[in-house]
Amino acid sequence: HLLEHESFKPEHLAYIASLELNFQGPCYESEPKYLGITPDFKASYYIGAAWLTFDKAVVVTPKMVNIDFVRMFMSALRFAPSSSYFPKFYGISFSKPKIESEKLDNILTPLLIIHFLVSVNRLLEKGLKKGYVIREENLHTKIKRKILLSKHYSKNLVNGRSDRVMCAYEEYSTNIPENRLIKRALLFAQRTISIFPAMQKHQIYTEISYLLSKALSAFEGVQADVDISSVRKVRMNKLFGEYGVVVNLAKQLLKRYDYSIDNVGNEKNWVPPFWIDMARLYEVYVYSLLYNAYPGQIKFQVGGYYGTAVDFLKMDERLIMDAKYKPRYEYSDAGCLDDIREISGYARDEYIVNKQTDILKMKIKSK
Repeated sequence: HLLEHESFKPEHLAYIASLELNFQGPCYESEPKYLGITPDFKASYYIGAAWLTFDKAVVVTPKMVNIDFVRMFMSALRFAPSSSYFPKFYGISFSKPKIESEKLDNILTPLLIIHFLVSVNRLLEKGLKKGYVIREENLHTKIKRKILLSKHYSKNLVNGRSDRVMCAYEEYSTNIPENRLIKRALLFAQRTISIFPAMQKHQIYTEISYLLSKALSAFEGVQADVDISSVRKVRMNKLFGEYGVVVNLAKQLLKRYDYSIDNVGNEKNWVPPFWIDMARLYEVYVYSLLYNAYPGQIKFQVGGYYGTAVDFLKMDERLIMDAKYKPRYEYSDAGCLDDIREISGYARDEYIVNKQTDILKMKIKSK
């Protein structure tokens, strides 16, 4: 067990070195190997759990103990500009055995549920997708499409119900496999929230409950039974662009509990191997705050030369801003000089400066 940026204890170093693992450090916007542990056996800015060998795991938890993850997740996800960026800074490996960690369960579970609920509610803005589904019905004194002879015999003829005909026909409905999968995941989310103290006691529990209630109401006419393997790939179109994201999140939530709602309570404190890039999460959280405070003035991840990118540009004041996932310089100026050099470099980057000028010119012309 490590904290972010913490080294392995001296008594463990010889054993870690004997494993001869290829520790590579951080990987930008992609899955880090061994949680981004560096070649000198030091944790990076990733939190999560990973297997080092078939029976030895490493768990990295946040260095700042009072981080409000629930609020960070909600703030980052509630506004549209971060929706495409958010999935880049966390990943889950459901194919590997689970790892025990109470602290990480209190982070991963809210992350999955909030990401799922916010995405479902964004999907609802355009309405539920419909499609043709096969419906079986025991019709009264009429025939529709195809008679199901075997079922008609067992349900009606054997019981003397000559006034009924068991039929199968196509119906244009919201009760399609994708929606059934989402409905099932919503029920899992409902069950999880009901037994998860970290979410029930939070200030935004009312908001989370509202998102869940709104989604369940919209899916009221959709059944929850579905063969998950049948929802392999969602056909994308411009009108229902959110469906691919929501279906993937629904599958992840169901996999979290091995597809059984009875496991929701039993799986507490056990998590699949996963990682969260805390630096990127913090960037998006700050972006959401700036975006709401200064509408239309904030540009995010503006690229410069040599693959660099500044976190934020504030266009009206021509400010260059960079988010740093670290405690404030309350007790020490350690690292302050490096941070100043970095942001000074962005300010001298002609590509960033020119891009800022070009955007300002476009705004002036549009007026």
